[in-house]
Amino acid sequence: MYEQEGYEFLKEIIEMNTIKTNEIEVADRIEEILSQHGIESEQIEFEPNRTSLIATIEGQEPGPTLAFSGHMDVVPVGTVEWNTDPFVATEKEGRLYGRGTADMKSGVAALLTAAIRIKEAGGPQKGKIKLVFTPAEEEGGTGAEHLVDLGYLKDIDACIIGEPSSVGIIRAHKGVLWTKFTAYGQTAHGSKAELGNNAVERMLEFLNVLRDRFDLEQAHDELLGNCTVNVTVFNGGDSVNVVPDKASVDIDIRTVPGQSHEDIYNDFQALIDELQEKDERYKIEMNNIANLLPLRTPDEHPLIQTAQEVIKEVTGEDKELSFLEGGTDGSEFVRANPDMAVIILGPGSFDMAHQPNEYVEKQEFFDAIDIYEQVATAYLSEA
Repeated sequence: MYEQEGYEFLKEIIEMNTIKTNEIEVADRIEEILSQHGIESEQIEFEPNRTSLIATIEGQEPGPTLAFSGHMDVVPVGTVEWNTDPFVATEKEGRLYGRGTADMKSGVAALLTAAIRIKEAGGPQKGKIKLVFTPAEEEGGTGAEHLVDLGYLKDIDACIIGEPSSVGIIRAHKGVLWTKFTAYGQTAHGSKAELGNNAVERMLEFLNVLRDRFDLEQAHDELLGNCTVNVTVFNGGDSVNVVPDKASVDIDIRTVPGQSHEDIYNDFQALIDELQEKDERYKIEMNNIANLLPLRTPDEHPLIQTAQEVIKEVTGEDKELSFLEGGTDGSEFVRANPDMAVIILGPGSFDMAHQPNEYVEKQEFFDAIDIYEQVATAYLSEA
């Protein structure tokens, strides 16, 4: 598969609207292209019209499994008017514009193109390349979570995720822990508040105790900084003259390596149980919205060392290793194998992700194809 064919495929999938749906259209097209090159693939249904796609390219000798991974969904275009149609792939001055050009259909197209080129060259020397294309990454990585729960990714030793990094190496990011707390009370007339149980007041009291009891923000990583905790959504009450019988909050926690999400959940639940045992007015339930683990691959790992050398050769630049504030599917992948090495390496700038007038530099897309091919070839020769 030549670079120009990969570029035409990218333009094709940019024009497929996969905002929280319809990833199957991209998966079907990938499956068709893989079949044309003698590569079998499997689609795994996530929801109606939403599938993951898995394909494997076997090496000539036993060895590790290197995954090429990307997500096929995109975020909404927003309310700001674009200069071009976001679902028409538009070329201008060396750039390709459209929703998903950076985040991250250019990564998907480049990974697919590189994998096919490796297959046409006889496959990797050792091990195998496993293509993993997912839905619903923009919804908390639930597509990747589905694959991990089904056992599809437990054989992966290392992974390259094609999220936008300006073809530099991102080797770490914080974890994402989204938790919803809901307090239940009893309504009463506002003038007879003592006859009710004010769920908003119970929730505020609970949040104060939560803050006093758990100082999660003291957790620190020398690269990623401190854990952060933010109350981002608060809902409660229906009328000014009615004691509210329900209140809920969503809390966004960004964890760092060394923090256990399971321990945090258990501590929160223990606090709820304690409060409810002391005072029957506390009726609080906790639900997990997202659970993405923090990610950190050692700088000295062979995958990082190999990628640094290849990037320098292809681009002529020494790109510094970096980290990401947000999360990726890699958080789910390491749940399948805690020893998995994961790097984020892809065309496009992360600053373009979720932005109006999103674009990718055409040359950067072509560079990414070469980088993926050479990194995988070298890594699976030396492993």
